[in-house]
Amino acid sequence: MLLILQVKTKLVEDAESVLSEIAATRLGDAVARAMKQFRAMIEAASDPNFFTFTNARGHELKVEKSNLKNIVALVVYGLVTPDGQLSKTEVRFTQSCFPSDNLHLFSMQEFQLLTTLSDTFPDWLVYLDVRTFLQAQNLIRPDTSPIDVWALATFEPDRLLRSVKTGATLDIDGLNERHHVSMARWEDAEKPSYFVDWLIHKLYECIGSSDEVNAELIARSKMLAPPGSLEAVRQVIPKLAMLRRRDRNELAISLGLKVERAKANGIGFRVIKFEEHAEAFIVLAIDGPRKDRQVALFNLARAAAYKVGVRHMVGIATEPAPLGTATCDVIIVDAQEMTIDQRLLEAVDFYFGQPQELMRPPTTPFTE
Repeated sequence: MLLILQVKTKLVEDAESVLSEIAATRLGDAVARAMKQFRAMIEAASDPNFFTFTNARGHELKVEKSNLKNIVALVVYGLVTPDGQLSKTEVRFTQSCFPSDNLHLFSMQEFQLLTTLSDTFPDWLVYLDVRTFLQAQNLIRPDTSPIDVWALATFEPDRLLRSVKTGATLDIDGLNERHHVSMARWEDAEKPSYFVDWLIHKLYECIGSSDEVNAELIARSKMLAPPGSLEAVRQVIPKLAMLRRRDRNELAISLGLKVERAKANGIGFRVIKFEEHAEAFIVLAIDGPRKDRQVALFNLARAAAYKVGVRHMVGIATEPAPLGTATCDVIIVDAQEMTIDQRLLEAVDFYFGQPQELMRPPTTPFTE
């Protein structure tokens, strides 16, 4: 997907300023120009000879046309004071002002709230897919609040799916407000997932630093991005970043449960395969020296990759301590050329039972 974002603002003296009719017209004209520019850009991107473009900073950027399946443009607009505050006078243009299926209009207040609610990039893309589809099929009115669309996708996915199947128009005005109790429960339920956000942040901090790496383990396998190494960090960060909030939650809750298991038994681990991802994940909590933990993660990740039948196994290991308070090791095993020996088969039989389907509550049917 090519995601294009443009921000249009109108400067006001202070947050309490009342917007004049002339100022509102000028802001509308600025938004209209942005929409026109986007349409020209989308047409250009569809040209078979389009492979590069120059951004506002004068940098030429290459576009992988083979990976470009969809183009979505966003215009964010609003009133801003000289010190960067948003005006308390809220201006809202609806899609009926500038009709288009793959162009989205958001006020700054709407965009700020939406990027808080859909606060991972994959979740944001899913939201845009839902809104684009509903607009293209005329299943919602052009003036429908984008926040209500988010509430529909999050709290009433069955209703959304019925509309998609039957073509019935949706009246969802005020839906987000009616789900304030659901919102509180949802916010509380997703708290464990922020461990994955913390881990991504910590992995970024590791880039350029020297960490404890098991040199003997590196020598044993050329297929391994060694735990604690720059290669492992660089490869694991995008794998974690592409997880939706619900998947991060599942990963963190699983690791937390295995931490409790390790406190009692010395070790606990679980393998998770999310349907939308080619790779699988193994989380491990184990007591003992860090180098021994790295060896255990490596061996279990190899056995798990064979058991699940995936090429890439992403591993996360920690000690039996509250999540976010102890060191973590990450690893990626590439099983494509992995030697299947008797020791590996014995480890698979000893450590792993039959895979079980990951059960989830109903969610938005748009998952790509």
